Amino acid sequence: MPNQRTPNYSFSRRLGYTHYDVDVYCDPDAKVTYEDRLIELIRNNLLAENAEAHNHTASDDNSAA
Repeated sequence: MPNQRTPNYSFSRRLGYTHYDVDVYCDPDAKVTYEDRLIELIRNNLLAENAEAHNHTASDDNSAA
């Protein structure tokens, strides 16, 4: 029988009529923690949103000229 592990984090979501159960497993020997990865995802998303907002502002400025 395979080695059974318990998830480090789990949550469930309902989107429409579909229910999702998500279990997150992390490598206990990893040098990067779950929190570090989550912060990196948030930071990358914010940088992408800022770049997109900047591109929209620049294209709005160019169309006014």
